[in-house]
Amino acid sequence: MPTRPDAWDLQVIPPLFPSRGAGWLWSLIVLPPAGVLRHVERRGLACITDPAQNRVSFGMAESLIELVPGMASVVRGWVGQIHLLRAEPGYDTSHSEPIWQTRVFVSVPERTDQVGALRLAESIIHEAMHLQLTGYEAIEPMVADDKSTMASPWRTEKRPLQGVFHGLFVFSCLSAFFSRIGGRLDEDGRRHLGVRLGEIREEIAAINLDELTLGLTPVGKDLASRWAGEALAPPFPS
Repeated sequence: MPTRPDAWDLQVIPPLFPSRGAGWLWSLIVLPPAGVLRHVERRGLACITDPAQNRVSFGMAESLIELVPGMASVVRGWVGQIHLLRAEPGYDTSHSEPIWQTRVFVSVPERTDQVGALRLAESIIHEAMHLQLTGYEAIEPMVADDKSTMASPWRTEKRPLQGVFHGLFVFSCLSAFFSRIGGRLDEDGRRHLGVRLGEIREEIAAINLDELTLGLTPVGKDLASRWAGEALAPPFPS
């Protein structure tokens, strides 16, 4: 019996970067061009200009991402440049925009243990999934109504349907990824993962799926229903 593809597997989209060797994640860190830097600074983001001390954290995050080969393939295939952001201890910040097809911004957690690596991996995956879905939408439109807004569990104000659709995809992918790696983590990592999976489940359950799907194309409706159903299903046994 054929198996259903993972949430992140948008099969009609070929990767932009087909292959990379060990240490690929660290190799993607570059300083943003001046114009990009000014653009994100106007959005209130501050970039780090000396990333050298973060090499170990990126090596650990890469190892976690590689635990799920399908996810690793998507991240390797879509992220071309990583720029580092400043964030307060205990907080994580990430950013990407449709105008940049392969560029992501992430902060590096202050922790250098497995929990810190999980937080960094989540930020990288989060933005990689946005990039991939944006690429998919250029080929297969999924939002039919670009005017309406709705409540979002990730923002205090109402958001366009496309933003909620993207959030559903990103966090469904993270839920599936986290569910697959729990048995490979230490005690602190498993505890962190349990909290995050619970938070993600609550957020996805808060989406008014009926309202969202009213503004989607038939392909978008099918995907949104599948992503939500899989994210809210009982977790995989560890």
